[in-house]
Amino acid sequence: TSSASLSNNKIYSIFEDQSGNIWFATDNGVNLLNRSEIPFSFYPVEIKIEGQPVGIEVNNLIDDGKGNFWLATHQGVINFSTQHGILNSFKHQYNDPMSLLADKCLDFYIDEFEKLWIATNKGINVWDPVSSRIHSFPASYDNRAEGLRSQFTNSLLRARDGTFWVGTWDGGIHEIQGDLADMSSISFHRKHDLHSSILCSDAKTLWIEENHRLYKMDLLTRELSEVKSIQESTGGKAIESMIYSDNGSLWLGIDNGLVEYRTYDGSSQYYALKAGRDISLRAMLEDHHGNIWCSSESSIIKFDVKRKQFEVFPVGNDLPLHGFRPRSCCKTPDGMLAFGGQDGFIVFDPDEVSPSGNKTTIGISELHIQNERIIPGQPFRGQNILEQSIFFEDELKLRYNYGSLMLRIASLNYGDLSRRNFAYMLEGYDNDWRYTSGDQSFAHYSNLPPGTYNFLLRGSDTDGEMSDNIR
Repeated sequence: TSSASLSNNKIYSIFEDQSGNIWFATDNGVNLLNRSEIPFSFYPVEIKIEGQPVGIEVNNLIDDGKGNFWLATHQGVINFSTQHGILNSFKHQYNDPMSLLADKCLDFYIDEFEKLWIATNKGINVWDPVSSRIHSFPASYDNRAEGLRSQFTNSLLRARDGTFWVGTWDGGIHEIQGDLADMSSISFHRKHDLHSSILCSDAKTLWIEENHRLYKMDLLTRELSEVKSIQESTGGKAIESMIYSDNGSLWLGIDNGLVEYRTYDGSSQYYALKAGRDISLRAMLEDHHGNIWCSSESSIIKFDVKRKQFEVFPVGNDLPLHGFRPRSCCKTPDGMLAFGGQDGFIVFDPDEVSPSGNKTTIGISELHIQNERIIPGQPFRGQNILEQSIFFEDELKLRYNYGSLMLRIASLNYGDLSRRNFAYMLEGYDNDWRYTSGDQSFAHYSNLPPGTYNFLLRGSDTDGEMSDNIR
C-alpha cells in the first residue's frame, strides 16, 4: 500500500459525508478520500547533492516569455519547464569570471533584449542568451566613481517611466543607466540611502519600503519624501509586500491584513484578515479583474476588491510545499499566477480558484477546569458538571471559584484541520469576537466573575471563509 491507496483491499462499508468525502471501513482501519479538487499545480524543484535529491527554495521567479520560468534560488539560477523540469542552470564557479558572482540569487528582470538581470548577494549578473555570456557587475567602493555601493543586491525594478532600479541591503537605492544593448555602457548611480527589497512604481513615482515606513521618490526630480499618513493604517507593522494596481491604489501587505493607499488623493484604508492565527502577507499579485492575491506561510489569499472580502485557501496537506517565500511571485502573460516556496512553486488560474462552499457542523467537544478534563458522569470536586457529552449540552452551571476553564472547539468535517478557523465570544465578558485556528482550537478563560454568560461560536468552511451562522 501507499499514501495514495487503501490500507487494505477488504472493505466492509463506504460512506459519503456532507462535504463529499468518501470514508472506507477496511480490514486495516478507516481510510478517507478527499474529493475536493486542488486548483493549484505544484512543481517540485530538486537538485542532487552528493547523489541525494534536495529540494530547492524558490526565492523568486519570472516567466521567460517562452512558457518556462527562471527561478532564483540559493543554489544559483534555474531555467525550469513545467513539462520537462530543469532545462538549464547557472552557478558560481571559483575563478571563472563567466559564472555567477554568487549562488544566492534573489530577484530577476528580463529586458527588451531578452537579457536576464540577476540580483545576487555579491552584485548584479546579466545573462545574454544571444551571446551565451554572463556579464558581472560587482560592488564598487570607490567613492570617486559611480558603481554599486553594496554587494548585497536584493531587488530589480523597471519603473513605469522606463527607468531601471536596484535595491540593496546596505548600500541604498541605485539607478541603472546606459544602453541595455551594450553592457559596456552600463553604470550604477546611488540616488538615496534607503535599504530596501520592496520597490514598485507608477508612472511618476517610485515607492520604497524601509524599516516599516513608506517613502515615495518623484521620478522626474528624484526628490524623496516619507508618506507619514500611512502609519495610522499600518499601525507601525512591517510592510511585507507591495504592488501598484491598475486602479491607482498602492497595496501594502502586513501582518493580518492589507492596506490600500489611494495615490490619487492620499487616503488609506486597512482591511483586517481574521483567520484565527497570525498571517503575514509575504508576496502579492493583481489578477486581470483587479483582485489582489497574496501568499502567506502556508496559504494563498484572495482579496476581492469589489466585495472588500478575503478568501483564504490553505495549502495544508494537499501539496508537498512547506511554506511560501517572501516576495516570490510572478504573473505570466496569459494571466496565470505563480508563487514560489520551499521545494518548488505553484501555478494557477485565478478564475479557477473559488471557495468550495463546504460548510461544517461545529461545537464544543471538551471542557477543562483548572487544567483537568471533565468526564461525563464523573464528579469534579463533588459537583456533577456533565451528564452527557458537552457537545449536546445547552447549559452549564459552574462554581464561580473554579478559576479557569478551557473549551475545546471541534468540527465534524474531518479534513485537514489547518483549514478550519473559528470565532468565539462569551457574551457578558468579551467585547468582540476572538479567533482561533483548527489546529489550536481552544477557548480559554481565567478568573471569570460570577454571572450568567452566553458562549457564541462560528466556524469556517474548508477554505477558511467564516460562516455567518452562530451556534
